[in-house]
Amino acid sequence: MEKLIRDLLPKKYNIQVRQCIGNDEYCNFLAQKLLEETNEVRQAFYNATHSEDDETFMLIEELADLKEVFDSFLDALGIDPKCVKEYQRAKNLLNGSFKQGYILVDKPEETE
Repeated sequence: MEKLIRDLLPKKYNIQVRQCIGNDEYCNFLAQKLLEETNEVRQAFYNATHSEDDETFMLIEELADLKEVFDSFLDALGIDPKCVKEYQRAKNLLNGSFKQGYILVDKPEETE
């Protein structure tokens, strides 16, 4: 199974790799990596909240990995992080953020 790995790992562990053949392939691997890291954040959160040991550091580590992949994705797409922040602010003004923790229980019927 092919998956994207951090840049220093091939030399550090003497492992065989190939480079992406183009930006489209690279972006596809970044998108897959976003899902992988999101699942790892979810698992780390579960461990941090259901373990007697303090697993908070693992959650922070996984969130850092997720942010690294997100930042790499923006870079590969040529998107300025400030632009994303502006869209985030605009959406927050229009619809709010997720800080209140509202959970949709019934999807409203759409009107024609």
